[in-house]
Amino acid sequence: SCVGLNDLGADSYPIDVPEQLEDEAGADSDNENLIDDDEVFRDGDNTTEVESDDDVENDTEDEDDLNGEGKQLDDEQLLQSENVRYLVLQLVKRIRACVANIRSTRAVNDHVKRKASSNEPPIKFALITDFETRWNTTFVMIDRFCIYRTIIDDTNSRPFKIVHISPTQQLKLGSKEIEFTNDDWCSITDLYTILKPFMIATNVVSAKIILH
Repeated sequence: SCVGLNDLGADSYPIDVPEQLEDEAGADSDNENLIDDDEVFRDGDNTTEVESDDDVENDTEDEDDLNGEGKQLDDEQLLQSENVRYLVLQLVKRIRACVANIRSTRAVNDHVKRKASSNEPPIKFALITDFETRWNTTFVMIDRFCIYRTIIDDTNSRPFKIVHISPTQQLKLGSKEIEFTNDDWCSITDLYTILKPFMIATNVVSAKIILH
């Protein structure tokens, strides 16, 4: 009868394994372990690479978001600058139109001069219009316009008080284009304040050039 493996004791038939085979078996086992370790290492590398790719992708998205926000901020600042520039140009044009309107009609011009003479203290210089290509003349126009503020407001708000002018001229004096609100006057004052240091510096430099 056949003897089953279960019927044999573990020590009944000891197996002598040659040392060479043991070495080879040990080497194979080590190689298997190395292969397994390499596979784990490679798997780890792949996992790390995937995580790195995700990190790079997230970083790229963050950079894109920052760049997008930065571009939007730059566009908003540019738009704001353009709006300020436009508002300043429109304000200067209105000042120029108001002064030109006063000076174009003798009756209105004489009325403004009488008001200036009776002012306390008297205003000894007249309103002027500027040369558009010379910013310093624009500053002088704004400077004198500010000094004439009460007279200009009175003239524009009550044109019917001026004698010897036509109804058309009265309507023109009272038009919204050359009527200035408190906000307008604040903006004019701000513009004057900004330009004044440049005017002073220009005069100083011009004086030095003349002296030399």
